[in-house]
Amino acid sequence: MRWKLMIAYVLTILLLLSYTSITQQQDRAVLTGWVIVPAVESSGRGSLINVTVTIVIPGSGTIRVVGERGEATVGGTTRASMTMAVKTGSLYAGYYWGSLDATIRIGTREEVEGPSGGFAVALLTYLMLVTYSNMGLRGFAITGAISPDGLSSRVGGVDVKCNVAQSSGYTLILPLASLPDLGPQCRSMVAVGGLFSGLRSVRGVPEVNITASYPLPREYDRSMRETAQRYIGESERLLGELRGARLPWTLDWIEGNVSRAREVVDRHPYAAASFAFVAYVIALQSQYYLLLEERGVQWARREVSSLKSEVEQLKAELDSKPRSGSAYYLEFLATAYSRLADANTTIQRVESMIDRGYTLGDLALDLGFAKARLDTVRTWISIADRLRGERPAIEEGFIRALAVTFGDYVRSSVLYASELVKYMIRAYNLPEREATSLQVYLEIVEGLLKRADSEVSKGNYLAALGFYREALSKSLARIFVPPSVIRDDIVNGYLKELSSLQSLLATSITSSGFVSGLAPAYADYAMVRYGLGDYIASLGLLEEAVASTILWYTLLLKVASPTGVIAGATPPAQPMVPGAPGSNANTLDYYVTVALVILLSFLLGITVSTWLSYRVMRASS
Repeated sequence: MRWKLMIAYVLTILLLLSYTSITQQQDRAVLTGWVIVPAVESSGRGSLINVTVTIVIPGSGTIRVVGERGEATVGGTTRASMTMAVKTGSLYAGYYWGSLDATIRIGTREEVEGPSGGFAVALLTYLMLVTYSNMGLRGFAITGAISPDGLSSRVGGVDVKCNVAQSSGYTLILPLASLPDLGPQCRSMVAVGGLFSGLRSVRGVPEVNITASYPLPREYDRSMRETAQRYIGESERLLGELRGARLPWTLDWIEGNVSRAREVVDRHPYAAASFAFVAYVIALQSQYYLLLEERGVQWARREVSSLKSEVEQLKAELDSKPRSGSAYYLEFLATAYSRLADANTTIQRVESMIDRGYTLGDLALDLGFAKARLDTVRTWISIADRLRGERPAIEEGFIRALAVTFGDYVRSSVLYASELVKYMIRAYNLPEREATSLQVYLEIVEGLLKRADSEVSKGNYLAALGFYREALSKSLARIFVPPSVIRDDIVNGYLKELSSLQSLLATSITSSGFVSGLAPAYADYAMVRYGLGDYIASLGLLEEAVASTILWYTLLLKVASPTGVIAGATPPAQPMVPGAPGSNANTLDYYVTVALVILLSFLLGITVSTWLSYRVMRASS
């Protein structure tokens, strides 16, 4: 009898293991896609590379990038750009990247380095997750660097890439910013600004205008008008003291920006405050130049020490503020931290410039900017305090989740920007001054990330958010390469793309009860600058609007559901794939599971009966 009991026991364990495996497989999906990416070989010839992306849901956030000979053939810039591509694609598709695993396989045995495959992988990832299906992007070869805010950024060699794509029967999709680099022989191509226009190109989706707007509190606009008036008054006071002084620049910029601020203060309060701030910065820079001429470089060292003390005082004041309140309150305090970080990095740069013998003019520019930035820290603290009682209210626990999730996204962005800078220094014979400038940039952006991580380790999550936000801004400024030739079609295409990306994210956060106080202000200011013909500035401001919305959107991704999917982010009618919810494979698994449960119950009954019989026999003997 014992051997029969043992057999029944083993069968029961095996069935339990099988049941557990099937149950796990029911919730697991494996999506696979491929895309053709053109490349320029070391010989100068073009080639086409097949890149496959495999996504496993659920996962632990692991992203691997491999070549045909493994990971060793993939350079740091490519690895960082591909990692950013998966995170950006999943973010816009409504998926938290930490809830999936992804493997990007680059189909070549050669060494791979550079960012030009990033946009292709981001677009493919986005499409795979939005449709929840396997797919190949047939008929297209795609090039472009992905920007963390969803844009397709300028890359090199597009003429060679277009030739090899055309000769193989593919249509080249390239960044708008790369259009001026094309020769007349490139005819089979489509220029795109980012993920939305890329989606329209490869899927034939009709263009849809997405708009999302919401009013800011009246107290916010009133505070911005007061700020504008204060900076206008300070700028005019300094202007009166500077008239007649010998400066290496004119004072026209002060007068011009004061005039613009006065013109728009009623209709565009944030834009007015920004124009007035620019005037104030130039006035302070001019004042510092005269002081440096009079007192010398040693005085600059003492001024740096004084500004450092001011940084510490403001940091202590910010650290003492409550960590719960309205979304506006928390965002503006985080903004104060970011402005403090900006001032601090500028002060550090001044120290380095003094040691390296920079001119008085260079020192004055950075000292004036740092001093003005410290003034804005006080401004943002004041505005935050005024808006603490607004709705929606955010508890402190959400700030921790926000800092951790947003910080992970920013960390990938900073790594990507850093690798890109190192790649530029390696690949191009840059002048010494430009290479040094890039090295300083690396020190600053990596320093911001370390400072943010340090604040997280101390539990100061709001400060971390401010430092992360500043690091993201500096990453975007380096990753997105604006067009070298300013053309209306290129600029307008990027502005339209950024507006669509911003509206998509804004719709999600506002419908979930979150808001960004800075995003609509940045967007409004961008349109004012665009109207003045300052196209590059307007692009940068819209990027800032998108980045500010991403900050809150990452929190939604994290808390939306156990798998990190935002409800309603994907189309309701989804193509079925093996293992996907509602697929035929799931139906089959259901019936198999039911049959196994019935069999399991039957075997358990036999096991129990056998065991009882055995006990009775032993007792009777």
